Amino acid sequence: MPSKLEFFTFPRLKSAKREVDDGFKAYKSGASYTGHLEEGIKKVGYGTFVWPNGDRYIGEFADNVRVGKGVQEWADGSKYDGEFWRDMRHGFGEASWNDGEGYKGNYFKDRRHGFGTYTWPDGATYTGTFYCDKKEGYGTFMLSNGDKFEGLYKDDEREGPGILTYQDGRQDVGVWHKERLVKLCTPIGDIFTMKEHPEFDYDPQEHIKKIYIKDELKRERQQILNGIQEEIHVSDLRAQLESLSAEDLKDFKAFQPSMGCSVDLHTLTYDKIEYDDIFYGQNQTNGSHEEEETDSDTDDGVIVALNNTPSYMDMQRHMYKHKGRQTAVTFDVNHILAGDRDGFGPKGPIELASERFIGAAGSGDIKTVYSLLSEGEVEVNVADKDGNTALLASAVNMHKDVINCLLDHGADVNKLSDEGISALAACHVFFYPITSFLYNIAERYLDPPVEKEEGEEENKEGEEDEDNAPLPQRGDINGYPDEELVKEISNELEKHNGVENDMETTASEDFESNASVRNYAISVTEQLLERRDRKSVV
Repeated sequence: MPSKLEFFTFPRLKSAKREVDDGFKAYKSGASYTGHLEEGIKKVGYGTFVWPNGDRYIGEFADNVRVGKGVQEWADGSKYDGEFWRDMRHGFGEASWNDGEGYKGNYFKDRRHGFGTYTWPDGATYTGTFYCDKKEGYGTFMLSNGDKFEGLYKDDEREGPGILTYQDGRQDVGVWHKERLVKLCTPIGDIFTMKEHPEFDYDPQEHIKKIYIKDELKRERQQILNGIQEEIHVSDLRAQLESLSAEDLKDFKAFQPSMGCSVDLHTLTYDKIEYDDIFYGQNQTNGSHEEEETDSDTDDGVIVALNNTPSYMDMQRHMYKHKGRQTAVTFDVNHILAGDRDGFGPKGPIELASERFIGAAGSGDIKTVYSLLSEGEVEVNVADKDGNTALLASAVNMHKDVINCLLDHGADVNKLSDEGISALAACHVFFYPITSFLYNIAERYLDPPVEKEEGEEENKEGEEDEDNAPLPQRGDINGYPDEELVKEISNELEKHNGVENDMETTASEDFESNASVRNYAISVTEQLLERRDRKSVV
């Protein structure tokens, strides 16, 4: 039976020694060939080759190797019926193994490459595209229990927009990473948005990033042509192979029969450009070819990042490469990317659990958060339609226990919302007053604050100028100092610094700003107190 790893897939014909007869060859190993012989030596045309262990090939030959259509049978009942080229499965063919697995589709140099259907013994099937034996691009996976997943794949795993449909009609809709739903199509409450903080100079346009897909692909292609492959195809076995002697490598090709001429024996790399041309050429591409026209005259290979998190931008690059086959699935890919869930079935268990997870994190429900994570029902970094995660929701609401629980389960502190805001940045908005952002040397490239001109009308007597008002002092809540809070902070400072009554340290006048970290006044807003009160109630 052939190995599922594609090694030792076919016995090599050249390994047998022969005894020549007209139209028949007998080998000392016990193998035999019956068919047309050119000059009584070379196998050409139609013939049958039988190995000593009972394996058999019936089909076309050219120059002593299998070329054309034929059937390879193994003694254990496994079989391949299809096209060959230079002793490799190449073209369209159908393979079946004695354990019930099978594949029907395109091959390229002994690898599943292109469109095909793979079947497992339990009845599960995948129909879609393959790249070097792995699921790649859009496809449909039918589970043995009747559930169905449609979506984008990369390196044998889900990677991009997709839908998991259950037998009862429910659907989990969104963006996937491996077996996890990582982004929903619905918003979860009012978690955080910069639109609610107009006091900050936030310009959404400044956070827009563009991905230059075609330029990146051209550079990658040129790197391959120039032999610069450090980041693309270097095998982990390279160091081991370089340590082998020439004698060790002499017969190494025998251990990689399925690779043929596509493999560099020193790096175990394959000709990526050749494989790309075949794969994307069959699937009507996408931008991976320098001179190839796209399906739109306005498509310049530049797309806007939907979320600035690097992993999500990589996912968008992958989606762009396979946009030529978006119609292979039954749903509109662009609707999912836009967060439009209209037209889909009732929410499935993963969607509902994810929504409950983010909501529980925002409300401080540590038991629900821990239960969902420990049971593996949700992805810790799952985000709602706006890119808000459970970490962001718990951070802006000051739920320390929930934050620690999320971090213990691998929450990504660098994950951004669709506005480009991380959990830490959102906390800065809440816990630093707007008056803390004083003009200083770091802003020398900006226009300085406008000063009043001479003769400008002074403020009315008794009316305080808001811009020039003194900074509020510690514990100043809505203009009324909290004496108990001031006293408590003072005592803490004395213990920490070993000084007495040193609340008002004088800052050096050498600095452009005389507000140091130690004596800086913090303003506690009503909104902040409300969040603290909600936490204490929970």
